[in-house]
Amino acid sequence: MSEQLLQQLIHMVAENNRLVKETQEELREFKKEMYDFRNEMYDFRNEMYAFRDEMYAFRDEMYEFRDDATRRLDRLKR
Repeated sequence: MSEQLLQQLIHMVAENNRLVKETQEELREFKKEMYDFRNEMYDFRNEMYAFRDEMYAFRDEMYEFRDDATRRLDRLKR
């Protein structure tokens, strides 16, 4: 091989290595962002479950209020 061809090959290998390292770093960053996003979604899901539980409790309170009001009105009618 000629010296010039060898230098071009070395340069191409070095450039390829640089691109691979750059791609690996971008992939690491992307994976970190995806894991962060997943954790945010889990947090959001937990907040929604807590909200749902609060709504069920509120609904139960409203049913109790309705039942109590119905009993009181029935007593007043008698």
